[in-house]
Amino acid sequence: MIGAIIQARCESARFPNKILFKFKNKTLIEVLLSRVKLSKLIDKIVVVTSNDKRNLKLIKILKKNKIQYFVGSKNNVLQRYFLAAKKFKFNPKNNDVVFIGNINYLPNKIACYEFINKIMPKLKEVGLNINFKIIGKTSKLLKLSLSSFKNVNVYNNVKFPENLCKNAICGISNLSIATGVQNKILEYMRIGLPAIISEKCFYSLNFKKNKHILVYKNHSQLIKQIIKLKKSKKIANKISFNSFAIIKKNYTWETSLKKYNNLI
Repeated sequence: MIGAIIQARCESARFPNKILFKFKNKTLIEVLLSRVKLSKLIDKIVVVTSNDKRNLKLIKILKKNKIQYFVGSKNNVLQRYFLAAKKFKFNPKNNDVVFIGNINYLPNKIACYEFINKIMPKLKEVGLNINFKIIGKTSKLLKLSLSSFKNVNVYNNVKFPENLCKNAICGISNLSIATGVQNKILEYMRIGLPAIISEKCFYSLNFKKNKHILVYKNHSQLIKQIIKLKKSKKIANKISFNSFAIIKKNYTWETSLKKYNNLI
């Protein structure tokens, strides 16, 4: 979770109640908060102030705008920041979900928008604020459109996707229309990233459910699978290890060459 801690107080000596000064019918603190809320990178905003009685007007405004706040020592600014971060549990935990593929391909494009509009809001409702990483060929217009959504990042021309997938929860193949083997699934497995895929994507694969990959039937199951991997490191590590092992065994150049020789 990425948090923004804003220091604000009313007891300024040079300009008392500066943050309560109104600009176009809004106090300066409200103007600042409205700007910070526009950031796509920030998950939580906390205003930090001191226990001086003059800050009660500020606290009233924060409550009205449903902004979380922390009241700390009047004389120790650093302590106020530290205790606020500790209380609201800002931490570097990774909430990444990855999608790899040619996003110009219509089924991939539909899958990305579906995850953004239907799955991410549901996950946020249960307290899981996902950062969606889309990796693959994307037109400038499509990249601009996808990037306009909060917590969505689009990456073009990536030679080593594994660098963007470190510590991610999973890779997804949530296509509702799928033909043949989806290379994205093999890519997730190659880099040891647990894969969650739709039943339509699973149809042409020779892997075991819940051992090599996780498979879902509907949106509700997809959400549950993501939460399961997020909550259980043991399950995530098991899927990661098993998927990497089977790819290493069956999809190396030497293995493929042997199969080809048997055919001819």
